[in-house]
This record gives sequence, structure tokens and C-alpha cells, in this order.
Amino acid sequence: MRVRIVSGPDAPADHVFDVPVVHIGAAEGNELQLSDSAVSGRHCEIRRTPAGPLLRDLGSTNGIRYGGNKVRELYVHQATRVRVGRTEMEISPIDEVHDIEPAEADHFEGIVGGSQAMRELYSVLSRVAPTELSVLVHGETGTGKELASRAIHARSNRRGGPMVVFDAAAVPHDLIARELFGHIKGAFTGAESDAPGLFEKADGGTLFLDEIGELPLDLQPHLLRALEQRAVRRVGDTRYRPVDVRIVAATNRDLNHEVQEGRFRADLYYRLATVEIVVPAFRDRLDDLDMLVNHFLRQAGFSHGVTGLSKDVTALFRAWRWPGNVRELRNVVQRAIPFTDGELIPMASLPDAIAGRTRPEGPVELDPQLVSGTYHEAREALMDAFELQYLDDLVKRAGGNLAKAARMGGVDRKTLYRLLNRHGLR
Repeated sequence: MRVRIVSGPDAPADHVFDVPVVHIGAAEGNELQLSDSAVSGRHCEIRRTPAGPLLRDLGSTNGIRYGGNKVRELYVHQATRVRVGRTEMEISPIDEVHDIEPAEADHFEGIVGGSQAMRELYSVLSRVAPTELSVLVHGETGTGKELASRAIHARSNRRGGPMVVFDAAAVPHDLIARELFGHIKGAFTGAESDAPGLFEKADGGTLFLDEIGELPLDLQPHLLRALEQRAVRRVGDTRYRPVDVRIVAATNRDLNHEVQEGRFRADLYYRLATVEIVVPAFRDRLDDLDMLVNHFLRQAGFSHGVTGLSKDVTALFRAWRWPGNVRELRNVVQRAIPFTDGELIPMASLPDAIAGRTRPEGPVELDPQLVSGTYHEAREALMDAFELQYLDDLVKRAGGNLAKAARMGGVDRKTLYRLLNRHGLR
């Protein structure tokens, strides 16, 4: 463990520890003694745990601050800056690096793909699944985060129990607590009987928290309490009920950034992210194109004679950026089947947005203001401009029907709604 003093009375300083517990404070006897008068005698500790290094407050006067929030404890899986008193520290675990041996299979519990990136994912999933560790699955919309989560459950020791799904983006704010924790009779108007929540329904199995980054900040402490106490209290009840669940969560947001911006609790993030797994974007695994197309053709659900893609469609698909990832590919392929007369899907069977029939001839002229600044700033500005124009055109082509627009765009409705809200189009 490396602790670097970034600012404060003892800065700059760099310390490396190789002990099970590092005590930090102003008193003598601490492994790291600070001269900061705003630091308590025994302020905090970093303790080695099976889930990773745990930074924990020891009842200090001023506490630990991370991302502007006061936290009681957090797991340190990467370089993390915290403040104690007037001292800012960067804590970094020094881990051995282990190469991941890719799996040999080209599929894993319903996930399809034989590319290097996917075979490495299968290897990680197979190692993590049999444990009881909480898992946070990262990935863009449409990459297959829920499939990865279901694969973890299917290969776990809890596979005989239920897997229950909670979509934080789809449940109205005032219903989230009763959805997760249940309610008792008379807890609110219309509560005519007791009802268990999803935690109780998942007892003995896995609770999958989809789009966890969308969980409102004021409800995050309630979820954290349930995870820490392994018990839930139904809305309107006074007693806690023990639950035995494993948590697998998924998000397309950078939760570490959300923590720093004060939109997500650091302690909840580290409770969920004991292990973090990234599902690769489709544009980073285009070697799987043929295998996925064949898979989606078999999954069509009706009889047809389509066996693959024409050469020009294959070339187009390999050049396309696939903002909706594998889900977009599935929708495009299965939509094209009824409009294909032969064995191979032609360009004429594809949606206009992909086939490029509405694309202007010649090079596209870019607004100079959009391509100024750094590469990342220019890329972000161009993506925003693209999203705004694409979404506006998509909704118009769908006649204002958002469900139809989502199907045409190859994205799920909640993602479309979120994008429309972000750009002020809804």
C-alpha cells in the first residue's frame, strides 16, 4: 500500500507499507503519524480484507472526506484521494499483476463471441462467479451487461435460488423503497396486505441492480444499510427481516466520476464494486460479427431462408460505430430478415440511418468551433452534435412515436428517453 501526502502540514511525502493494518493519526504509535492538528490521535486505518484494502474511520472528530462527501469507510481498489483534517492523501494499492488466461470457448452461459476480449471476459466471469463477492458490471448500453450478470448467477453456488432484477432507471422515485424492501398492510393508501420486496424475493439467490447509477442520491443510504446489515425493513414496519442475497449491479456510467461529482455515495460504490467487470463495446470486438449475425438469424423466432450478409453489408457493418452495440446489431439483422428475398441480407434491407441513403454526398463540413481544443474536447463536442441531430431526425422519422423511434434506432426506450432529456428534445 502506498500513501502519498499531497497537501497539508506533512506534504510532500510518500510512504509504502507492507503490513495487514496501517493506522493513521496524530498520536505516536500510528504506522503513519501526521502533524496536522485537525487530525485525531487515532483517525483512521487501512485494513487488508478479502475484498480488498478497506479505509475506515476510527471515530475521528473530522472524519474522512472523499469526493466532497464524508464517508465512514470505503474500499480502495485504485488510486484514491481522500482528506483527513487539512491533509489530502492519495492511497494506492500495490498489487501483483496477473495475466488473464483467455478461455478457450467461444460462448459462455448465453453470451456469444470468440474474440480475444470476450474470451478474457469469460475467464474473469468464471473466476468471480463461484465467490460471494459483490460485482459491478460496466459497459455501454446494449453490450450485454445483464447477460453477464445472469452468467455470474448461473455459474454461482446460488444458481438453484432466484435471480431477481431491479431496474433503477425504470421505477418511479416514490416507488423504489417499497419495490426493494416491500411494505406492510396499511403502510400507505391502497396497501391492503403485506408484500415482500425484491430483497426478500431474492433470498438465497442473486439480486441484480440494473442501471444502479440512476438510483436517486437520497435513496442510496437505504440501499447501503440493507447491504451492510443484510436485513431489510418493509415500508411502514418497525422490525428488520434478515436476507441472504448476493448483489450484482450494472451501470453504463463512470461511478467513480459520479462519486467525485457528489452524485453517488462513495461508501455505496465501494460496497457494490468489490469486483468490477467491463463488458467490451461491439466496435472493440468486430471479430465476432459473423458469429453474432448467425446467432441472431437462428434466434429470429420464425422460419426464413436468410443465411448471412452480402459483401457490401459486411463491409458496412465493420465500418459502422454501433452506438447501440450488440443490441443494435441484433435489431438491425432481425429487422432485415422479412425484407430479404435471397439468402444474403442486401443493403436495400437495412434501415436508412445505417445504409446511408440520407447521407449527403462528398465530405462533411464541420463547424470549426466543434473541432477546436483538445482531441477529447473536440470528440465530445462532435458526439453531442451528432446525438442531437440524429435523435431529432430519428423521432421525426418515427412520427413522434418514441417506442417506434427506439426500435428504429436499435436502443431501448429508457436509453432513448434519457438521451432526449439530455439534449432538451423531450
